[in-house]
Amino acid sequence: MDKFLTSSLPFSPNDSLLECIPNISEGKDSSVIDKIVSSISDTDGIQVLNVDSSPSANRTVITFIGEKTKLVSACTKFILTALDLIDMRFHHGVHPRLGAVDVFPIVSYKNSSIYDAIELSKKIAQSIYQQIDLPIFFYEYSSYKRTPLQDIRRGEYESLDKKLKFFPPDLGSRFNPKTGALTIGARLPLIAYNINMDSTCSIQTAKHIASLIRESGNKIQTGWLKNLKAIGWYLDDIDRVQISCNLTDYKQTPLFVVYELVRSLSKLLDTRVTGSEIVGLVPYQALTDTYRYYTKDHTTTDPTTILERASFYLNLSDISPFNIYTKVLF
Repeated sequence: MDKFLTSSLPFSPNDSLLECIPNISEGKDSSVIDKIVSSISDTDGIQVLNVDSSPSANRTVITFIGEKTKLVSACTKFILTALDLIDMRFHHGVHPRLGAVDVFPIVSYKNSSIYDAIELSKKIAQSIYQQIDLPIFFYEYSSYKRTPLQDIRRGEYESLDKKLKFFPPDLGSRFNPKTGALTIGARLPLIAYNINMDSTCSIQTAKHIASLIRESGNKIQTGWLKNLKAIGWYLDDIDRVQISCNLTDYKQTPLFVVYELVRSLSKLLDTRVTGSEIVGLVPYQALTDTYRYYTKDHTTTDPTTILERASFYLNLSDISPFNIYTKVLF
C-alpha cells in the first residue's frame, strides 16, 4: 500500500479531513492553472492530489484534501485567485458551466461527516461573499431544497443575468460578468467517467445514448439508470466523441453497469466503444467492485492486482495511461 496515492499523506490519524474537488473554467492556459493550484499547494494542512485538465472542455478539475480547521482560509484563497485570473466573458468550451469557479464540491473523507462538509461550504461561501459580490448558489446537501446542480446550471453563463431575476442566488445580489456564479455544496463521492466511442459514432448517436441511460432521460421517457448524469459531446483535442457521465452514487449504479450498457447500446446502433477514462480520482471501492464483477473473484485483496485488472476491463488507458498509483483514492 505504500506506493499508492493516499499512503503517505502528511496528516495525523486523528485529523478531521475533507476532500475538495473544485472545477474551474480554464483548461487551456497552463500558466493560469498553475497559479491557481499554487495558491494552495504549499499551504500547511492541505495536500493537492490531482489536477486534470481538458482543453476542449476548457475546464480543470483539482482534487485536494485538507484538515477541517485549515480549509476555510485555503479554499477562500483558491477561489479568489481563480476569480481574479479567469474572465468568463471570454470563456468557451463544450462542458456546461456557470462561472469561473463553476462548482466547488466538498466531500467528507476521514474523521468527518457530511455535516462537516455542509458547515465548511457555508463558511467558505460567507468568506467569499465578504470580499466580492457575485451570485453564490448552494447545491445538494448544502441546499435546504437539495437543489440539483443541473437546475442551477441550466441556461449556463450566457443566460445567468436573466436567470437571476427569477432564480435568486443564496448569496450575492448582482450579475458579475467577469466571474459568473459560484456553486458550492456538500455531496457524496462522485465519479466523473467518460466512455470513448470509435470514429463510426456521430455526436447525435452519443447524445441519443446519453439520453437513454441518464436518470433524467429525454422528452419522451425517463432514463434507465438512477444516480447517473450523462451527455454526449465531441472533444476536438483528442478527436473523439464521448459519453460523459457523472455517477452520483457508484454503489447503486456501478462503473461496470454503465460501461456494459453503453457497449450494448453501441452495438445496436452500429457503432463501438473503445474504452473509457476517469476524470480526477476514483474511489478504490468502485474499481474493486468492477474487478469482482468481471473476474467473479471475491477473495483477492491485493490492491495492485485488483486495480490493474479493473482498469484493463474498462480499458481506462484507451486515450492516456491510467496510473493506478496516482488516480485511486483509498
